[in-house]
Amino acid sequence: MKNLSEFFPLRHEPPSLTSPHSLITINNSIEDRCVHHWFEEQAQKTPHTVAVVFGYEKLTYQQLNQRANQLAHYLQRLGVKPETLVGIFIERSLEMVVALLAVLKAGAAYVPLDPSYPPDRLAYMLADAQV
Repeated sequence: MKNLSEFFPLRHEPPSLTSPHSLITINNSIEDRCVHHWFEEQAQKTPHTVAVVFGYEKLTYQQLNQRANQLAHYLQRLGVKPETLVGIFIERSLEMVVALLAVLKAGAAYVPLDPSYPPDRLAYMLADAQV
């Protein structure tokens, strides 16, 4: 078994972009944009490419984008706006990914609430986040 340092030797300078072992792409011109904007751009470029897989289920970028947009508009009709915290209480699933993306698209932030947490922990998190 090889040591991880054999694949990624420690260096003081940035890794070479031409190195066959480099898994890092350095881009000094990255724009300051939100994750959901990057996602929408990718959905436009590759709408039929699989974006997320959970178990035997999968969604393409287009499907995920459409579902997230639909939920984001619903959240906005409910009054969700920038600076709003939205609690997400859902098991890991494709629907969780849709919900997370929708909250971001609505301009809000999400508070992840794991259903496996004890009720006292969930109550504390809800009170602390004022959700």
